[in-house]
Amino acid sequence: MEANYKADERAYSCKQYLVGNTTPLFKKIDIFVFFILLLFIMLYQVQLVFEWISILRVRELLYAYLYIRIIFFYKLKIPYASLLVIAYLAYSIFIFFHTMMIYDMTLALQGFMRFVNVALLAPLATTIIANKKQLQFIINLWCIVFFIGFITAFYQLIGGDLSWLLGDYIAVRGGLVRAKTLLGEPNIGAMASIFIISYAFYGALKSFWRTLLVVISSLFIIISLSKAAIAGLIVFVCLSLLINYKAIGYYKTKNVIKLMQLIIIFTFIIITLVFLLPEVNIIIDRYFNVAISAFTGTGEIQGTTKGIWHDLINRAYFYPQRYIENALSRSDTPLLHLIIGNSFGAAGSVARGLDIEGAVLPHNSYLEIVLVGGLFMLIIFLFFIKTAYKRLMLIRKQDIGLSFLVFWLILFVIFMISYPIIYEPFLGALFWIVVGVAFNNRLYKEVFE
Repeated sequence: MEANYKADERAYSCKQYLVGNTTPLFKKIDIFVFFILLLFIMLYQVQLVFEWISILRVRELLYAYLYIRIIFFYKLKIPYASLLVIAYLAYSIFIFFHTMMIYDMTLALQGFMRFVNVALLAPLATTIIANKKQLQFIINLWCIVFFIGFITAFYQLIGGDLSWLLGDYIAVRGGLVRAKTLLGEPNIGAMASIFIISYAFYGALKSFWRTLLVVISSLFIIISLSKAAIAGLIVFVCLSLLINYKAIGYYKTKNVIKLMQLIIIFTFIIITLVFLLPEVNIIIDRYFNVAISAFTGTGEIQGTTKGIWHDLINRAYFYPQRYIENALSRSDTPLLHLIIGNSFGAAGSVARGLDIEGAVLPHNSYLEIVLVGGLFMLIIFLFFIKTAYKRLMLIRKQDIGLSFLVFWLILFVIFMISYPIIYEPFLGALFWIVVGVAFNNRLYKEVFE
């Protein structure tokens, strides 16, 4: 087993992290600060209400502390693969200066902070997380915030008012309100539900917790009216069937039993709700019908004529073609800008918020990377995604309980076609942690020992 680990380590040119000049107490403080930082990032909506968090720059100070710690108190031998993540972050600095030259410091600074806010979690996850127990705590923390977000969605579904926390956000589909949640706009909680379901299915959980997570996630998908979430659920089922078809012995049998348990228990709960809470059942039934109509684009319900295939084709083909052509048409050196990008003024919520002429808000992470950082940045991004996938596949083969990490990365790669996950606080935080964990050699070695 050790020989296999060493062979894999050589194959990826990785060296084990060495920790020096720091005590076990300070290492515990570091991981605790990391947890607090992650909590502040995921609860971004709360910071809009309690403005002192932003005024005092709490997140920036926590980031500064952790990076000072790993730079000056951790003796590091950087894995070759994670240098690609560092190159991505370093190129963001180049885009900062590029933006400053074209526009001004305000746009450059805000665009840079928006773009790397959650991406900075990746090197920390690679360095600070020491074992699977700490990784499990991070995942549990993410699940808890997800559960709180679901409560805010369900509370509004039954008539509650959370405008003091979530603002006056209004979105309607098929005549039904799509409520904003503590996690963000409706699609965020819905897409997060797919990650929760994959974790419930492939994580080492007891039946009660596995069932609870699936039930909550299913309800979240319904009340969010998200086409992306339904598409993600279909992708997850297809991937599961493909992987389990190739699996043999206990692994395959165990997953089939899990699936049967989930179906039986979920059906029992739905039947119970129908008899005990008929009003809630009527509401859920309406939301379910609109969600399906929105996904298929049948046009049976007003406002749901454009289905998932229409959106996917637009976001994967027509939008990129149109936005890139528009961006290059405003440049004196279009070929150069296609390679190095058009700066933070070309795309993103910051540029749109500052009313930059010609700025777009693409529902596509890959397109936004090209518009902002060019093909060069996209190549860096795709290379470290590919490398992270290979390492997570090796971990999956060795530790079935961590199989969900592979599913998460695959789901992120797919969801990013239709959503700017790379800097979204809740989903983006999990994405960059998964990337960081893929390059974490202490976890990698623990799995193989």
